[in-house]
Amino acid sequence: MIARAGGLGARARAHRAQLPAAYNGYARVDADPIYDADSEPEQMLLRPLFFTSYLIDDFLDEASLFGALGDPLERL
Repeated sequence: MIARAGGLGARARAHRAQLPAAYNGYARVDADPIYDADSEPEQMLLRPLFFTSYLIDDFLDEASLFGALGDPLERL
């Protein structure tokens, strides 16, 4: 599928409207310096996971790791 700006119907946009902005964005591959057509399936899988790791890190940092501070190896 090729998605063009304004080319997706209202029904196609509606199911994504409730997603956070981070998961509702599109990148143009012609402007992406690390895009490689041969690794597109891997990029489709790993890029969202990579981004999610930053969101989780930020969430845990804001919550001060829910009190789980310190080196877990020190307890051994």
